Amino acid sequence: VKRALFTDGDVFRARYRRPLLLTGIDVGVIRPDLAERLLPLRLERPRVRRTEAELWADYAEALPVVLGSLLDLTVKVRAVDVETPTDLRMADFAHLCAQLDAATGFGALAAYRAALDDLNDDVIEGDLLAQTVLRHAADVEPGTAQRMTSTEWLHHFTRLYAGEECRPLPKGWPTTGKVLSDRLKRLQPTLAARGV
Repeated sequence: VKRALFTDGDVFRARYRRPLLLTGIDVGVIRPDLAERLLPLRLERPRVRRTEAELWADYAEALPVVLGSLLDLTVKVRAVDVETPTDLRMADFAHLCAQLDAATGFGALAAYRAALDDLNDDVIEGDLLAQTVLRHAADVEPGTAQRMTSTEWLHHFTRLYAGEECRPLPKGWPTTGKVLSDRLKRLQPTLAARGV
């Protein structure tokens, strides 16, 4: 919130909605709610290193062609009327992917879904509770509902994780039914993508 003019006391509110760019070689464990909002890009290591001056010179030469092509593509994509996928959290982006596919046949929506699926795998791989829930679900008949209190579920999952050898529980393992319930709510989209 800022003053509208230097000479008066009125205020105006500025709102921004911008994407964030996160970079890293190994970003660690990704939480499920963040994974649903990510568009992962895996970049290849350049084979030839160039100076910054060379890059900027090539950029200046290519910019008019690239910008013109992007504007032409934008007109084509925005002119297409398609249904918005209703199963993805970033619905506007999914709609844009569907429009791009209809205009060009690129397969952007399928690629986006595959990237989200890979992120779900990363979430599961980094979360022992999610792995334990999926191990339990593998022994359950599809479509079968099971009902227990959150404390009963905690004891069940703890026994399943510890196994016969009674291995120690990992750091961050739920300690109460309430904590388990909260963790499962966060994991719900990831588990649902695996049919649980």
